[in-house]
Amino acid sequence: MEHTKTPWKISNEIGKALIESDDLEPICDMFWNTNEMSRANAAFIVKACNMHGKLIAMLKRLIMEANQSGITNETFDDAESILDEAEAE
Repeated sequence: MEHTKTPWKISNEIGKALIESDDLEPICDMFWNTNEMSRANAAFIVKACNMHGKLIAMLKRLIMEANQSGITNETFDDAESILDEAEAE
C-alpha cells in the first residue's frame, strides 16, 4: 500500500496540529498544548517526509554516477546499503 502523497503540511488548530496532505487528507493529529518540542516534532515529521523522495532520487543518482565512473569504496557501499534499507517495505 502506498502512503499519502507528499507534500504534507501542518494545519494548526487550538491545542493540536493536524498533519495533512495538500489535498487536505488528514494524516495524523498531534496534540501539543504549549509544548514547543511537540511543535518541533510535527515540523520535523513533515520536513522528513517531504524530503524523502528527493533524497532517495539524489542518492540513486550519486550511486549511478559513481558506478559509471568506476568509483568504488566503502562510502558508496554504505550508500547502496542505506538506499536498500530506505526502499524496503
